[in-house]
Amino acid sequence: MKIKHVFIDNDILIYLANGDYRDEDEILGHLEQLVNKGEIELLVPDNLMDEWERNKQSKIRDALLKSLSGRIGTLRELKNYLEDEHYEVLNNIINEIRSHETYFKNTIEKRIERIEYLLNHSNTKRLSSSINVKAKAAEMSLLNQMPFKNKKNSMGDAFNFLTCLEHQSRTEEPEVHFITNNKNDFGKKDNQGILHEDFETVANDMGVTIHYSINIGEKLQEFGAYIKPETRKTIQDIQDSLVEYGSNRYGFTIVTTCCGEPLSEGAGIYIGGNLHSRCKKCGKYYDSGISFD
Repeated sequence: MKIKHVFIDNDILIYLANGDYRDEDEILGHLEQLVNKGEIELLVPDNLMDEWERNKQSKIRDALLKSLSGRIGTLRELKNYLEDEHYEVLNNIINEIRSHETYFKNTIEKRIERIEYLLNHSNTKRLSSSINVKAKAAEMSLLNQMPFKNKKNSMGDAFNFLTCLEHQSRTEEPEVHFITNNKNDFGKKDNQGILHEDFETVANDMGVTIHYSINIGEKLQEFGAYIKPETRKTIQDIQDSLVEYGSNRYGFTIVTTCCGEPLSEGAGIYIGGNLHSRCKKCGKYYDSGISFD
C-alpha cells in the first residue's frame, strides 16, 4: 500500500485536544492506527512543534479553566432573576460543575499525551525549515501572496506549507495531504474548500501535488477509516462557523471574527465580569478580554 504523507495543522491539534469535534477519541484512535501501521507518515515541521508548545498552555489548558469560569459566571448572574428558594438549586449546579474540574483537566491531558505520541512517533517525519524555505516565505510576503493577504503575521503558515513541499519534492512520492482548519488563509475566496491558487502555483513550481482538506473526518474516511456521519457533520459545522483569532486593545488573544463577520470589541454584554461580543450570524458570544471595573 502506498504511504500517504500527511500534514495536520496546529489548529486541528488544538481542536482535538479541546474536545471540539465531539468524538476526539474516535479521530485520535484512527490516526494512531494509521500511523502505527505505517499507512500514513505525518510531516511535522519544527515550526509546527514550536506552535504546539507555545499554544498548549494558553489555548488548551488555560482555555478550559477560562471556559469553566465563564460558564459559572453566567450561571451566577441568573441569581438576579431567581427567587430565594431557587438559589440552592443553582448553587448545586455550580458546585457540580466545579466538582468535575479535575475530570475535565485529566481528559484534556490524556488527549495532549495522545497528540504528542503522534507528533513524536517513529513513523513521523520531523522537518526543519531551510534557508530556501525562509527566503521563499519572505518573497511571498513581499508579493502580498497568500497567506499574507489576510494578515501580516502568517510566516508560520508559510513555513509549514513550504517545508512540507520542499521535503516531498525531493522524494519519489511528491505528494502532500494538507489538512487544516485555516480555510481563510489557505482556501480560495469564493470556495474555501479548494486550495488558493497562490499555493497551487508554488506547489506546481516545486513539482508537488497537494491534496487539500478542511475536514479531517472526511480525510480519514478517504484513508479508509470509518468516521461517524454525525462526527463529520460536527466538523463541517465548525468549519462553517469558524472563528479567527487576533488581539484586543490590551494585547490579549481573543476571537475577532466569527462566521466571516468581524466582532465589535466595544459592544456586547457583560458575563462573569467580562464584556462578551455577539456574532450577528450564529448568535454565539465571545469573551473580549475587557473587564468591568
